[in-house]
Amino acid sequence: MIQCISNRCEARSLHLAPCLADASASSPELVDDWRELATDSVDALVELHPQVVLGELAGNSDKPSAYLLRAEDSRGRATQLAVLREKRVSLPVLPTLGWRMPLTGLRLIGSRLLGGESAALVTTFRETLERIVGSANSRHACVLFEDVAEDSPWWQALQACRRSRLITLSEPQPRWYLRFPASADEYWQQFSSKTRYNFRRQRRLLEHHWERITDANQVEGFLQAAAAISSQSWQGKRLGLRVSDDRGLVAQFRELADLGALRCYLLRSEGEPVAFAIGTQFNGRYMLEEIGYDTRYAKFSPGTVLLLDMLDDMFQHQPPELLDFGFGDGAYKQLFGNESTRSANLLLVSRRWGASLALRLHRCGALIERTARKLLRFGGMYERLRKLYRR
Repeated sequence: MIQCISNRCEARSLHLAPCLADASASSPELVDDWRELATDSVDALVELHPQVVLGELAGNSDKPSAYLLRAEDSRGRATQLAVLREKRVSLPVLPTLGWRMPLTGLRLIGSRLLGGESAALVTTFRETLERIVGSANSRHACVLFEDVAEDSPWWQALQACRRSRLITLSEPQPRWYLRFPASADEYWQQFSSKTRYNFRRQRRLLEHHWERITDANQVEGFLQAAAAISSQSWQGKRLGLRVSDDRGLVAQFRELADLGALRCYLLRSEGEPVAFAIGTQFNGRYMLEEIGYDTRYAKFSPGTVLLLDMLDDMFQHQPPELLDFGFGDGAYKQLFGNESTRSANLLLVSRRWGASLALRLHRCGALIERTARKLLRFGGMYERLRKLYRR
């Protein structure tokens, strides 16, 4: 259910106002405003759409609560919305040893507002969030902002917070994009003739075929194949299963398909699933959420082959304006991307004693980890250990 955040403050001629409990049932007008903002906002992400958020919550009491914080005009219509989900944040102390401090908090979905942003409005929203986590009777001790670009209004507003502490959970990293040019030829010509030859050779060496998954009827079979691949990927072996075919995820993917936003890919070789890509396309932006391959086929570079097939398909079939490779740097992102920004994960933490203690332990642990990495790099061991880890 959508619950309320009971704060109200002026934002020029707007108000930040609490939403009503259970917006889908009690406030159809708010849901209509929400849907309109999610559809018409230039930078809206599909994960902010009410059909996605409410669909995940419907009939599932185990899902974390969702919240709306809205700016409204004089008629009570929502003009900007912040969509938040409850999030249990594990603040790393000594991550290598698995020691983390849990905090109950909120996550600003998409790290953006629906309906457009200005520096003044974002500052007002940030101040309201600071009051929420700083309140003595609040159950939320922090707000997580994932993948905040250094040139965004949120980055500037968060650096100026006063009532809370701000920490950087990850050092700023490049985030890569592919802005689609007018034609495929224009894009592929940016690569050297040798690189284009290697692309063709990789495709020839791996006998394969691929399929695009956009329909709800394809979801269950795709997730079964992706789960099998994930169990054989390096991520699955080291970090645990990244993709599953449980009923909740099947329902979520079908919801995306009903919105026309699902666009995943599956690569098979001799009938066996070898690589997959999970993504959504909404408002002209393709978000690559996950890509994985079976390490038993690693010598054939199945991830690269699938990405080449995907790009060919995107140039020919409903091309997006932008392909977003997601947070974090990577060799394939640098290779195929043609634009980049820098971003980081930021956490706004309450000054209450429990959160303050967790924050101090985090900072001490981070200092120990940085010192250990420097020593390993000095001895030439860091990259060797990293390669062994990813085998």
